[in-house]
Amino acid sequence: MSVKIIAAALLAATAFSGAHAALTVETTDFIGAYTNYNGFEGLGNTSTYPGAYTEQAITVEKIGNISYFGTTIQTIVGAANWYSVGSGYIRITFGGAINAVELLVGSGWYSAAGSLQYDVLNAGISIGTGSACCVPNYLSGANFFGFSGATFDEVRIQSQQSGATAFDANAFEALDIDAINFNGYAGAVPEPASWVLMITGFGLVGATMRRRKAVLTA
Repeated sequence: MSVKIIAAALLAATAFSGAHAALTVETTDFIGAYTNYNGFEGLGNTSTYPGAYTEQAITVEKIGNISYFGTTIQTIVGAANWYSVGSGYIRITFGGAINAVELLVGSGWYSAAGSLQYDVLNAGISIGTGSACCVPNYLSGANFFGFSGATFDEVRIQSQQSGATAFDANAFEALDIDAINFNGYAGAVPEPASWVLMITGFGLVGATMRRRKAVLTA
């Protein structure tokens, strides 16, 4: 078997292994026990934007402009939450890649914002973006949202006015969030596609060695 054939087979297997699992948008409390949690309790009662804020490796920051910030706009969980109003979006990172995250989401809109706009990324590449229902209106509590089914290290979210159907990094938004949590980092165990790549490679190497042995003993 020629080197070119082996290289082509390995290249095809590599392409297969690079396929992303589909991202799923969750709208229930689907994570049971968690390892990391950010409830913003360390912020206390403040209307001063703290910049990037981290609890248990979960970092939250507002990207864009802020016309108002507050931690006690409404009680979601505990004594504090994150409420930022202005153009842009909320960026959440986790200190590494994860496979699932959930949080509680409300808004500052008096009439229901209706949806959560999101862009989920891994290593700077978007793996899922869109809009998901439903975000409660101002002072009406919060609903669960989350993402699973893929590996990612960054989540960008916002709550635009009613009718928005796509994430817009420059749109005016008023998102209220709390209780961000995840259960461990993405494991180092190879995905099924990676096993295909390794097995294919080992098989090709073995076949080549047998062919060479047969030629030498002929």
